[in-house]
Amino acid sequence: MNAAIKRAVNGKTSLPALFEAIEKKLSNEAQTSKYILYKTDTTVDPATSMFVQQMFADVIDANNRYLGIAAKSQMKLEMSRSVLYQSNPHTGIDACAPRSIEGGDFEEIERSSKDNREMSSLQSIQTIVGSDRIVQIFDVTFRLDTERKSLQHILLLADGSYICTCLLLQNSGFVCRHYFHLMQVSDRCKYHVRLIPMRWFKEELQDLTDLDLSGAFLSAKTQKTVAQVGSAEGEPASSFMSDIMKVFPSVPSLSGVDKRNLSKKRRIGEISGLMKNIMDTVNSNPEVFETVKDGLNRVIVRGAGEEGMKDPHYTKTKGRPRTSRIKSSMETKKKSTKCGVCSGEGHNSRQHS
Repeated sequence: MNAAIKRAVNGKTSLPALFEAIEKKLSNEAQTSKYILYKTDTTVDPATSMFVQQMFADVIDANNRYLGIAAKSQMKLEMSRSVLYQSNPHTGIDACAPRSIEGGDFEEIERSSKDNREMSSLQSIQTIVGSDRIVQIFDVTFRLDTERKSLQHILLLADGSYICTCLLLQNSGFVCRHYFHLMQVSDRCKYHVRLIPMRWFKEELQDLTDLDLSGAFLSAKTQKTVAQVGSAEGEPASSFMSDIMKVFPSVPSLSGVDKRNLSKKRRIGEISGLMKNIMDTVNSNPEVFETVKDGLNRVIVRGAGEEGMKDPHYTKTKGRPRTSRIKSSMETKKKSTKCGVCSGEGHNSRQHS
């Protein structure tokens, strides 16, 4: 939306054309949202969809309450794909250690180098987080993947969060299919809705400073209710996500939303909604047009503030710069002419006698 408005403004379009561009963009976004929901429903088997709705009923309920359409559809897709995976407790570094290659088998060499890369990624995470902060490690693979090419490692951390080597949570902000699978087999695997970045929440919830995110950690229906990580009411402890922040400092913190950091998209939407009413009013009354124009100019100047005020743009012209201003012939000179011979005033050396 911001890009569409910027293109229209830079193109010096009229207000009606800008309004039409905004309406077209909003219509396209609505169609895209409908397509995302349709694609999610059609790509998931009906039996799998029913299983997911029963298995992750609490997760789906929390997603419907807090998340937007795109985030809900992506999370639903990850939950549906989780039934196609299998997992085993990690057996240690020796199980994936580099193997000796004989006979020049290039496929074995390539497979061994891939295992080395996977283990280097896992070892680097273990080194940064610390072995004492890792509760358990799981190996998750696709059920039909006999060569373990889809192998991912999930580290359950002591602070109640987790790290998957697919890094979907860190890069996109969604819980991955590998972790959803573990939620079906281990009572340790659960997550809190606060683990999802605020940008995926509904627009009307992003600006709330007192958003209630209370409630127990979300888990699958196959697991019995156990002692939650955090307080007795299931609230995240003060150390929640402290371990994951060591590895990914760019992950947003869990502090309250600043009142000043309101949603830009929501503000633009409200201004766009007022635009049509303003255009209809000013087109029929020139006096109102001038009043609105002056008011907008004052708002722009006031919004810029002292820091936004700059000196007028100086245009460098051709030729030698002027050393003095142009004086009127009627203007009284402050300094009279001085003679270079006698140093007298009132005449020059040519007029000296």
